[in-house]
Amino acid sequence: MKTVVLVLCFSLNVLLLVSGSVRTCANLDYFSFLRRNRDLNAFILDIIENIGIVECATECKLRNKCKSSSFQHSSGKCKLFGITIQQAGNSVVTQTGTDMSDELDWPSRIAGPCEKHSCSIYEVCKPTSRYSKKCVKAYCPSPPTVNDGQPAFTTTYQTKKVGSKLSYSCDFNFHPVGNRTCLPDGTWSNFKCVFGHCPIDDGYILLQNVCIKEDSDKKRVDEARAKCNQSGDRLVVLDTEKKNEFVSVYVDRTIGPAWYIIGLSDVQTEGAFVWEDGSVVTFSKWRPGEPNDLRGKEDCVVLKSQIKSWVDIRCTLSLKYICEKLL
Repeated sequence: MKTVVLVLCFSLNVLLLVSGSVRTCANLDYFSFLRRNRDLNAFILDIIENIGIVECATECKLRNKCKSSSFQHSSGKCKLFGITIQQAGNSVVTQTGTDMSDELDWPSRIAGPCEKHSCSIYEVCKPTSRYSKKCVKAYCPSPPTVNDGQPAFTTTYQTKKVGSKLSYSCDFNFHPVGNRTCLPDGTWSNFKCVFGHCPIDDGYILLQNVCIKEDSDKKRVDEARAKCNQSGDRLVVLDTEKKNEFVSVYVDRTIGPAWYIIGLSDVQTEGAFVWEDGSVVTFSKWRPGEPNDLRGKEDCVVLKSQIKSWVDIRCTLSLKYICEKLL
């Protein structure tokens, strides 16, 4: 009977998923092992959205590290845990509409060809046909520590998944080199904090690992760019909210509120703003109503330091500017 119910349940799950209705079986009473209206918000190995209850149990079977799972019927949200329900103890909480079960509660045959897999704890078993399977890297081990830097993230199930990118704050006078990403082969890409010299004696300031220099001698954008380039610098690239914040605060408090030329323009293609390093804009801080390309002649950008926002301008205007030295 249990086998028949499992097959029926799986079929119903597929139909319900297609219809967008509640993702549950017709009669859950057959699954006496379910811990009804229970959930766990710790020891999460992974979360999978929009699947059915049998599929949720199957996902647990496909991972050697998974010991239990919970399933929310209204949303199809499946949580996978690295411990059993008994091991979780008092961490198990009441959650209406969410049921928990141990991996061993379910018959192993629901995993199909992955019924007896030997994938590592960093892999997921993937069926490739009715009788074959393969192990696919899905997780990385805990990220290694970084000398002279601190993690700017909290370790969760998401930080260990393939494709996750981690951020770090390097110590004073150190700057980031590389990036820390969980690669498809289950290893972390190289990242380190390297000591870099910011020539403070030449008028530069080191802010949050960014070496900048403001020049109050007003110039046109092309002249400002050339002046920065003469020292091996570039017009400052404010490509993150954090960087935009601390550069704005510094120049506004130390030098005074003004419009400062930054390394952003849409000279090549109207409306397609590109930074000095060739990267497209992913973070923006435009003043309300900007960019407005007044009379079709505003292709360059300034930072209005007092409000930490950007305004598009004519490239022929002569203004203060900020250079950035790459460490």
